[in-house]
Amino acid sequence: MRKQMAVLSLVMAGLMAACAPLQPTDGTRTEPRQQLRVDADVLYTMSVTELVHTRIEQASGDSLLKIQFAIKARDTSDFEWQVTWFNADGIVVPSIAAGYRRAHVVRGQVRYFSAIAPSTDVVDFQLHLREKRE
Repeated sequence: MRKQMAVLSLVMAGLMAACAPLQPTDGTRTEPRQQLRVDADVLYTMSVTELVHTRIEQASGDSLLKIQFAIKARDTSDFEWQVTWFNADGIVVPSIAAGYRRAHVVRGQVRYFSAIAPSTDVVDFQLHLREKRE
């Protein structure tokens, strides 16, 4: 019985290792990035009910990433939001619109927000919502 358990443990370990994400061979290590980060303080007053993204075709044939998100307010509140854009290598793409934008929602309101990437190099993003800071 112990021998069967040992063999089963080895098989399971092998299967789990086969399912592990591959890491780059150059020594760098990548971690999965959440596209949506909402601070706990904000979750008391609102929720993100929709987060979608698409590409907008340009005349040059390139395309820009566009995101849209919806907030449903459980209470009237002020908050701030920011989008960080990333290229295919996971490096932040600078934007002149970098920084947090302030917004206000009223209890029961559903409000839509959108942002367009600053470059055609952008392939991913992270949206962060936080409580308004002075």
